Amino acid sequence: MNRAAGKNQRRDTTVVLQKINIRLSKIILLLDAFSEEPVERGVQIQTRQGKKPVAKSSGYFLFLDMEQEEFTVEITSPLYRTRRICLRADGGREAEEIFLYPSPAYLVKPGTTIICGEILSWENFVAGKAGGRHVKGFRVETGGGTIRTGILRVHLEEEGQEGRLLADYEKGSTEISLFMRGTYSTGKRSWYIKEKETNRGEYFQVRPFAAAPETYCLSSELKADYRKREARIYPAWECPVGDNGEYYLLLPHLKEKKYLLYYTLDFPRETGGTKGSPQENAGGNPDPQENVGINTDSQANVGGDSDPQANAGGNPEDAREYTGEREILGLQKNQWDWKEEGLEWDFV
Repeated sequence: MNRAAGKNQRRDTTVVLQKINIRLSKIILLLDAFSEEPVERGVQIQTRQGKKPVAKSSGYFLFLDMEQEEFTVEITSPLYRTRRICLRADGGREAEEIFLYPSPAYLVKPGTTIICGEILSWENFVAGKAGGRHVKGFRVETGGGTIRTGILRVHLEEEGQEGRLLADYEKGSTEISLFMRGTYSTGKRSWYIKEKETNRGEYFQVRPFAAAPETYCLSSELKADYRKREARIYPAWECPVGDNGEYYLLLPHLKEKKYLLYYTLDFPRETGGTKGSPQENAGGNPDPQENVGINTDSQANVGGDSDPQANAGGNPEDAREYTGEREILGLQKNQWDWKEEGLEWDFV
């Protein structure tokens, strides 16, 4: 064979194609609980078996080919509190929103008000002991590996910042029609609703409903009926209470003045215990002396459990509530330790 013929000789190549089936199991959307913007970077997500999701744009993460219908994921980041959540595979039918709460390492922008501190055991202060002990019992592990923690919710009732219902809300509805105004008129997810005359109210979270600009989907149904003429809606915020009673909450858009902050502090209950037992009272701690309570005010607004997955685990019957109000300074770091509150310090 000459050289020219060799150059023109065709070589047959066999390509073997293997069909690969990839099954979409779950979609999650990570949101910053302070800015309520998607979280795209700086987080580590994995299951107990070490499996990681596929990262997409705008805070979406995809779990593929999950073997179990329910699986637990842990989300960690230096800037946010660690979250551990049990997810259910649904074929990616709808993205499940997961809020990440800022840690003290969070990059705080100018104009932010900080509320932080610890919930300490009151008995040591009554006895005159210095320092106090951290209270345990703010963390309960439920079936499936989900960690339910205590949750601190707050709201402000500023004139000019409230919203209104556009239609009466009936208990059991998964949608709510409302008008928001003021600084928080666009994009905010967390709110507090109350009746003007009775001060009865609850916290709730929403997400936009594509079919109507002023209709929103509720994260969970409200506990009561609300009439548009009587209901008032105010901006709200929340943060988890850590294992040792520590919390860190950021508030935006406040001015350099005094504000009256309304709060509700929820604690998860142990399930399967006997009411009044140390295991239930202390959230799993066998020492009943570790119990802690918050000064309750019968005139204060009562808040409910809003987001079963993002907050305290969901079932309001499995939580204990303490409500009240406190004065804060805008644009300051308010160190707010609960040892000063101790009037009623028993979980019931």
